[in-house]
Amino acid sequence: MVWPPGLAPGESPPTADGLLAAICDWLSSQGVRLAQSLLGDAAIAQHDILERHGFRRLADLLYLVSGTEEAASVSPSCALRFIEYKPQFAGRLAAVVKQTYQDTLDCPALNGVQAVEDVLAVYRATGVFKPQWWLIIEHDRRDVGCLLLADHPPQGNAELVYMGLVPEVRGRGWGLEIVRHAQWLARHAGRQHLVAAVDAANQPALRVYALAGFDVWERRAAFVRIFPI
Repeated sequence: MVWPPGLAPGESPPTADGLLAAICDWLSSQGVRLAQSLLGDAAIAQHDILERHGFRRLADLLYLVSGTEEAASVSPSCALRFIEYKPQFAGRLAAVVKQTYQDTLDCPALNGVQAVEDVLAVYRATGVFKPQWWLIIEHDRRDVGCLLLADHPPQGNAELVYMGLVPEVRGRGWGLEIVRHAQWLARHAGRQHLVAAVDAANQPALRVYALAGFDVWERRAAFVRIFPI
């Protein structure tokens, strides 16, 4: 994660370019594959410096929130089976996550940039990792998707870090069932809110979140720079 440089009052703008260039050189030397910067509406003036240093605007992200007080008090009944993560399921989880990235509408330009194991490491580092909140989704004894949540106890929030279905089972209404399950997990853990971020261009996902009672509370522009291997 990269933040645009800040300058002391009276410092000339070229200093910011020098700082960002040095950071990018250092990231490349450390073997970093991808760097990202998330800018709110108040940071529009910083778009130019990122673009001058090889960052491109990837997507606009909508940050969503729903209360959990109206979530089901018991696990919602549905056709899906949610299997808690265990270390021996690492390869199984990676395989189904990779399948869910096929034809994704959520930041599709990043598909294939990082190994799925590296992506999962980033997901795991978000908030507090709870293995019982990392779920492989089964239907008729076949892995068809995943639901990954993170805990943020100080804020009283749970975060829906990632959910996805394999291409063959999309369009069946299961996305809403998965989100409802996430809301139930958050309520069961005593969390007041469930939060998520979604690509503003991903209209199917936005419809699911709207049906589940989510509201937009912030919008940010996502800039990324991909470094050569």
